[in-house]
Amino acid sequence: ITRRDPPLPLVSLRAKNKIKDVRAAHLQVTKSEIRALLEKHLQLKNVDEAVEKLENELDGWITGLRLAILHLSFHEYENGEVENILNDKNLGEEYLLEEIFWHLDDLTREFLLKTSILEKFSPSLSAYILSDSGNKINTEKIIRSLIKRNLFVINMDEQNIWYRYHHLFQELLRKELKKKYTKETVQKLHEKAFEWYDSHDLVEGAFCHALKIHNLDKLGSLIEKHIYKLVNKDKWYILDRWLHSLPEDFIRQSPALLAAKMWGLKDKMLIWEIPELLREYEKISRNVEVDEQLKAKIQFFKAIVYFWSSDIKQINESYRLFVALMDNLSDEDEGFKGVVAVYYIIAAQIRGKKKELIRQYEKLIFSEKLNPLHKGLLLGGIVFAELRSANLDIALEYIRQLEDISGKYNNAYTATWADYFYGYVYFQQNKMEKAERYFEKALTNVYMLNTISFVDCFAGLLLTQQQFKKTENMKKTMHYMVEAVNARNNGVYSAYVYSIKARLSFLNDDLSAAEKYMQMADLKFDSGNVNFPLEIPRITECKLLLAHNTAEKTEEALRKLKQHISFAEQTNNISLLIDSLILKAVALKKKGDLEQALNVLSEALNAGKPGCWIRPFIESGHEIYDLLDRIETDPPHEKYKKRIQQQLSEYLHSKTKSTAASITPPKIASYGVENLTNRELDILELLAQRLSNQEIADKLFISPATVKRHAVTIYHKLDVNSRRQAVQKALQLG
Repeated sequence: ITRRDPPLPLVSLRAKNKIKDVRAAHLQVTKSEIRALLEKHLQLKNVDEAVEKLENELDGWITGLRLAILHLSFHEYENGEVENILNDKNLGEEYLLEEIFWHLDDLTREFLLKTSILEKFSPSLSAYILSDSGNKINTEKIIRSLIKRNLFVINMDEQNIWYRYHHLFQELLRKELKKKYTKETVQKLHEKAFEWYDSHDLVEGAFCHALKIHNLDKLGSLIEKHIYKLVNKDKWYILDRWLHSLPEDFIRQSPALLAAKMWGLKDKMLIWEIPELLREYEKISRNVEVDEQLKAKIQFFKAIVYFWSSDIKQINESYRLFVALMDNLSDEDEGFKGVVAVYYIIAAQIRGKKKELIRQYEKLIFSEKLNPLHKGLLLGGIVFAELRSANLDIALEYIRQLEDISGKYNNAYTATWADYFYGYVYFQQNKMEKAERYFEKALTNVYMLNTISFVDCFAGLLLTQQQFKKTENMKKTMHYMVEAVNARNNGVYSAYVYSIKARLSFLNDDLSAAEKYMQMADLKFDSGNVNFPLEIPRITECKLLLAHNTAEKTEEALRKLKQHISFAEQTNNISLLIDSLILKAVALKKKGDLEQALNVLSEALNAGKPGCWIRPFIESGHEIYDLLDRIETDPPHEKYKKRIQQQLSEYLHSKTKSTAASITPPKIASYGVENLTNRELDILELLAQRLSNQEIADKLFISPATVKRHAVTIYHKLDVNSRRQAVQKALQLG
């Protein structure tokens, strides 16, 4: 047990198993150990708060924890004051100074103080910022010495390139730096760090140090230079964070920065703020030279404003702009081009030009030229188009391809979208257990979902949890949703949240609560132009109008539904059409126009049959139960109708069977082989042949990572822990 390596033949001793190392990593206190020490020595009303604070601050340093406990023991504290007390005292400062810092040589102390401005450091970066010091400092040698002596330096990679300081040690060094050196010297260190990061094309580091010295010109030019590199890597959230650190007036002087801001507004669904920035751009671009690529990108934001409009002419105009954009964008803008392609595919679907475009993009997707993100975006665009067309089964095939790409390239972004898409399809097909599982998975990476999809994912999960009467789970999901929506501060999302609450209340037969929430959903933020969300505020509004059972409200619902159906037909939005037709049938039945109600419901069945849509029919409950019986259909449609009737009957039975909201269905120990997908059955058969993941991947033309993920799902479904157990269980189940 030692701070530095002893002069012993360590490699030889390890090989002979004659030595046991106990190092810093072994000695770090864990969260549970911090809790145990606090509970033993202190009487805290809220120990969680203190545990969280100390874990974040101390990085597992036991002496720091002892000092914190000692420090707290001298205070009379009320619940909630622990963090303030800890903030008032820099834990272990005197200990670190006396025991470590003042025992080092001058050059090492200079190295520590000057590199403390860096969040992470390497020998090359350290040498550059110390090059004006007047002393010859061998940075590699000093770093090796610090690591050898375990002096609060943490290695960040296996290549031994990047390091960082322990948080407390760095805080101490920065205080000492301010005492010893002038502001001008510290500023010069940040300037040197900026130069090094910028020359090595490490944008985040460069931006961080430009921000520290408050150099707006450097910050602005850095963003202008790297906007589309970040967009190409789908790191728009970094761009957004950077823009927030610049004054608004400064942004409005630069065409490139205005374009960057518009990109962020697009992703946050603040579409109504883009036209003002487009007008600002038109003003300043008259006096500033703008390159052709930036001009093309500005056309994209015009197209976006048109695309999300409720005006059919503008929606059609967006298609023309997207066509022109795809012709003018360079291949270097791969990420940008991929995002444009998503909108282009959907706009083509709206115009009825989907098939030829998808055939064209399918060839590109299987080309090795495209990077994984671009492939994922193209597949995502195709899925969007198929879901709008209500082709759920066709969409599933593309979602599987998206999942394979995410597994092959270990891409969390495409994996999250694939999970959301799976959840959506299974929800509409009323496969609620599967839907719940995939929505839960997608929400573990909720901030990778943009536009309205992240709220829709919450809606899907809440609706599945409500069906299974998982009240406690619903409370947690609702809290998480509200938290995520508040963080994004957007009226569109807030309107959807209240609409979701209204729908949940309505399904729970609480019409007064549903009405209250619907009144709080400000529909001025919702243009009525939707793609295919599970929750559509204007549809929920019509459901509530019909629930009143009055002639006046029914007529109002019919007027609104007529508009929705017209818009859905003009924009080729079959998913919206199905929802609207079902409600129109309910409205006509309430009016006593039974024949017309049956005709409209038949239209809904015809639209839903290709993708096997079931859920929208089920949520209409008893209102359409008897109508379905009266509809005469051909054999294929009859089978589809019978499936809806059976599941509708089960749904109505489950609603009347128990009104106890707290009931949570027991976890099923074994799902059974019938619940395995075809792909999982293929993999199970190959597992039985004792093939490796790579061999299975080669046979099925997928990646080993995808095989592994499917295997884990198989284990979960069969309630086993290994390949061998899975095969044995499958044999037992026949």
